[in-house]
Amino acid sequence: MASIIKKKKKNQFYYYLVESARVNGKQESLIKNIWDVQKTLPRLLKVNPI
Repeated sequence: MASIIKKKKKNQFYYYLVESARVNGKQESLIKNIWDVQKTLPRLLKVNPI
């Protein structure tokens, strides 16, 4: 199952697309993608204006 997690690093927020999976019989979180809010959000708003 995939989920989006928000983390703060050095006063900047990042969003992680994380998928849970079993690796060698143990539950682990696998990071699939990382988004930087300051770089990604303005680009998304240009494509899809509110």
